[in-house]
Amino acid sequence: CDDGNQVEGDGCEPDCTPTGQEIDGTLIPSRGRRVGCYGQWKVKIPEPLTSESGRPTDKQHCIDGDSCDQDGAINGECSITSTFCLQIQDGFLPECDPSDSVAKMVLKKPLPGSRNPLDNANAQALVDSLSVLGPPLYAEGNELSAGAPVAGFELCAPPVDLRVPLNGTSGKRKFKVRTIAESGRTMKRGQVRLKCLANTSVCGDGIAEQGELCDDGNLQACDGCYACTPEVCGNGVLDCGEQCDDGVINGTEATRCDSTCKIAPPDVRIPGGGSSKTDCLFQWSMDIDEATLQYDSKGRPKKVQVCKDNDPSCDFDPSPGSCRVRVFGCFGGTDAVFPSCPSSSVVSQELKKPSARTRKPYEVQARINLEEMFAGVSFPTQAGLETCTSGSLLYLPTNKKLTIKNKVFPADGKKDGDALSILCLP
Repeated sequence: CDDGNQVEGDGCEPDCTPTGQEIDGTLIPSRGRRVGCYGQWKVKIPEPLTSESGRPTDKQHCIDGDSCDQDGAINGECSITSTFCLQIQDGFLPECDPSDSVAKMVLKKPLPGSRNPLDNANAQALVDSLSVLGPPLYAEGNELSAGAPVAGFELCAPPVDLRVPLNGTSGKRKFKVRTIAESGRTMKRGQVRLKCLANTSVCGDGIAEQGELCDDGNLQACDGCYACTPEVCGNGVLDCGEQCDDGVINGTEATRCDSTCKIAPPDVRIPGGGSSKTDCLFQWSMDIDEATLQYDSKGRPKKVQVCKDNDPSCDFDPSPGSCRVRVFGCFGGTDAVFPSCPSSSVVSQELKKPSARTRKPYEVQARINLEEMFAGVSFPTQAGLETCTSGSLLYLPTNKKLTIKNKVFPADGKKDGDALSILCLP
């Protein structure tokens, strides 16, 4: 093909090959020995139904939630990827010559404007897809898209996911396109009949069945398989023990979710006090709007920071009367505000506040959470390469202040103790 431009996806690609020509799927031969190659469906079915001669039939089925169901869920309908192709050289139709240009196409089923919302949605998706092929498209005598006769071989429209709803144990839909060649020959029955079958798998019976990626014999979370789906970082689902999961973009600049499904610290570093010669050895970080961050006269973040109840930039608990803040601890990084502080390997740390003797409930819980946070760090850290913990959520009531302090011991014998006080205001 050659449509005179270098626009991708408009029916003819910049390399002069038809859009969608290389599309996976099973080719369904249309009716008519001499005209059946003018237009055929291609359906993405892993195990297509065939006749005794090995020819794929126009009846194909998919099980709700199976690999052919593109929505990936057991939800009462199948979403089956399909496309319509023109001028296919099909070995099952040896008497059909696809060299005759296709003059027009007629969408017979489903029809745009159907009272059934799902049928209408399928029809609109097909209209958008078929319009790319080039010939004019009609339905019930109305021109849906203009065009001109098209010559060429194996011209496929962009694939669409056709939805087939269940009605009890099964459901079916017919999709039909008629093609008319410039010679006047008409292929009346270019159709495919898609059936959706109910999924009879039982999640939790210990047998991995249709639509189940795992089945460990229970419906419990935090054991590696929840609701018959593996609990793994990178699946785009917030599983047990994960702080985030953005799927394939984990660990990239597009997200703060790292490759272990933990939230990476923001850029802000809070020194927390101490000698300028050692203050880079450990620094706190906190999720807070930098516009509300408190600074001292030297332009350094203060040891006391304020979070307002229900401020989404720092309070991760929507309920009133308290703040739930997220903090991080970072070891051994260089900091431009401390030019005299060399980066050094840290061999150990000691949590000083909240005290192990505190009796305030919110301080007791904060100490537990911080100890868990620091337990995830491997010591000694590498000199010259900042190591940060995953975030820890700390709770405190409004009009209360929570002070956290950590002390680190680097390889050269120097020490650094840094405190951060967080005030929750109503």
